[in-house]
Amino acid sequence: AAVTQGIQVGPSTSQEYVVRLRGCFQQTATCTGRLAMNEPNLQTVPKPIEFDTNGSQQLQLEESENAAPPLPPVSLNVRAAFVAPPGCLILSVDYSQ
Repeated sequence: AAVTQGIQVGPSTSQEYVVRLRGCFQQTATCTGRLAMNEPNLQTVPKPIEFDTNGSQQLQLEESENAAPPLPPVSLNVRAAFVAPPGCLILSVDYSQ
Protein backbone atom coordinates (compact mmCIF):
# COMPACT_ATOMS: atom_id res chain seq x y z
CA ALA A 1 0.00 0.00 0.00
CA ALA A 2 1.26 3.45 -0.87
CA VAL A 3 1.40 6.18 1.78
CA THR A 4 1.66 9.86 0.83
CA GLN A 5 1.32 12.58 3.49
CA GLY A 6 -1.07 10.65 5.71
CA ILE A 7 -3.12 9.12 2.90
CA GLN A 8 -2.89 5.36 2.41
CA VAL A 9 -4.43 3.66 -0.63
CA GLY A 10 -4.49 -0.08 -1.01
CA PRO A 11 -6.67 -3.15 -1.56
CA SER A 12 -8.97 -4.33 1.21
CA THR A 13 -10.16 -7.86 1.86
CA SER A 14 -13.17 -7.37 -0.44
CA GLN A 15 -10.97 -6.60 -3.50
CA GLU A 16 -12.05 -2.95 -3.42
CA TYR A 17 -9.63 -0.12 -2.89
CA VAL A 18 -9.72 1.61 0.46
CA VAL A 19 -8.39 5.08 1.26
CA ARG A 20 -7.33 5.71 4.85
CA LEU A 21 -6.54 9.19 6.12
CA ARG A 22 -4.13 9.50 9.00
CA GLY A 23 -3.44 13.01 10.16
CA CYS A 24 -0.50 14.05 12.28
CA PHE A 25 -1.39 15.47 15.73
CA GLN A 26 0.84 18.21 17.09
CA GLN A 27 0.69 18.66 20.86
CA THR A 28 2.94 21.71 21.08
CA ALA A 29 1.99 23.65 17.94
CA THR A 30 -0.32 26.18 19.64
CA CYS A 31 0.35 28.59 22.49
CA THR A 32 -3.06 27.78 24.03
CA GLY A 33 -2.26 24.09 24.56
CA ARG A 34 -4.84 22.81 22.10
CA LEU A 35 -4.10 19.97 19.75
CA ALA A 36 -3.35 20.88 16.15
CA MET A 37 -3.43 18.56 13.17
CA ASN A 38 -1.92 18.59 9.69
CA GLU A 39 -1.14 16.44 6.66
CA PRO A 40 -4.19 16.34 6.29
CA ASN A 41 -5.99 18.56 8.80
CA LEU A 42 -9.04 16.46 9.70
CA GLN A 43 -10.21 18.93 12.34
CA THR A 44 -11.67 21.23 9.69
CA VAL A 45 -14.10 18.90 7.91
CA PRO A 46 -17.25 21.03 7.47
CA LYS A 47 -20.55 20.22 9.13
CA PRO A 48 -23.46 19.11 6.91
CA ILE A 49 -25.16 22.00 5.13
CA GLU A 50 -28.43 22.30 3.23
CA PHE A 51 -29.04 24.48 0.19
CA ASP A 52 -32.41 25.96 -0.73
CA THR A 53 -32.77 25.20 -4.43
CA ASN A 54 -35.85 27.36 -4.92
CA GLY A 55 -34.50 30.78 -4.03
CA SER A 56 -36.15 33.94 -5.29
CA GLN A 57 -36.84 32.47 -8.74
CA GLN A 58 -39.45 30.15 -7.23
CA LEU A 59 -41.30 33.13 -5.77
CA GLN A 60 -41.64 34.62 -9.25
CA LEU A 61 -42.78 31.28 -10.71
CA GLU A 62 -45.48 30.81 -8.07
CA GLU A 63 -47.17 33.99 -9.22
CA SER A 64 -47.63 32.66 -12.75
CA GLU A 65 -50.19 30.04 -13.78
CA ASN A 66 -47.53 27.57 -15.00
CA ALA A 67 -45.68 27.42 -11.72
CA ALA A 68 -43.32 24.48 -11.35
CA PRO A 69 -43.54 22.40 -8.19
CA PRO A 70 -41.03 23.42 -5.52
CA LEU A 71 -37.70 21.63 -5.60
CA PRO A 72 -36.49 19.77 -2.53
CA PRO A 73 -33.47 21.20 -0.71
CA VAL A 74 -30.06 19.77 -1.58
CA SER A 75 -27.84 18.69 1.29
CA LEU A 76 -24.08 18.23 1.31
CA ASN A 77 -22.47 16.08 4.00
CA VAL A 78 -18.72 15.66 3.55
CA ARG A 79 -18.48 13.89 6.92
CA ALA A 80 -20.54 10.98 5.53
CA ALA A 81 -17.49 10.04 3.44
CA PHE A 82 -15.65 9.01 6.62
CA VAL A 83 -16.52 5.40 7.43
CA ALA A 84 -14.96 3.24 10.13
CA PRO A 85 -13.49 -0.15 9.20
CA PRO A 86 -15.53 -3.22 10.19
CA GLY A 87 -15.47 -3.73 13.94
CA CYS A 88 -14.37 -0.14 14.62
CA LEU A 89 -16.12 3.17 15.20
CA ILE A 90 -15.47 6.85 14.67
CA LEU A 91 -15.66 8.84 17.87
CA SER A 92 -16.30 12.58 17.85
CA VAL A 93 -15.69 14.39 21.11
CA ASP A 94 -15.57 17.99 22.22
CA TYR A 95 -13.87 18.69 25.49
CA SER A 96 -13.59 21.94 27.39
CA GLN A 97 -10.76 23.16 29.56
